[in-house]
Amino acid sequence: MGKDKEEFKKRMTETHGSEVADAFFGAIENPKLLQRVKEGTRAAAEEARKANKEKTRIVNRADLDPRLHGRTIVKENGDREILRKAKRK
Repeated sequence: MGKDKEEFKKRMTETHGSEVADAFFGAIENPKLLQRVKEGTRAAAEEARKANKEKTRIVNRADLDPRLHGRTIVKENGDREILRKAKRK
């Protein structure tokens, strides 16, 4: 194990306990378990992307300060707005 991995395992053991750290590093060394972890992570990321896409809308404003172009605002209900400076025709 490399120096970084040893440090990471040490911190993980301190934080989560030795059982969790051993299970995590056992999964990394076993290719089948590693594949399951990757697939689960990929599926969770895709699900989160879909959920966030439904809650995000782009707002075009002509009077927007150029410094605010691309800024994301999170509303109280969790919806997100991305501010864009509207182009003049």
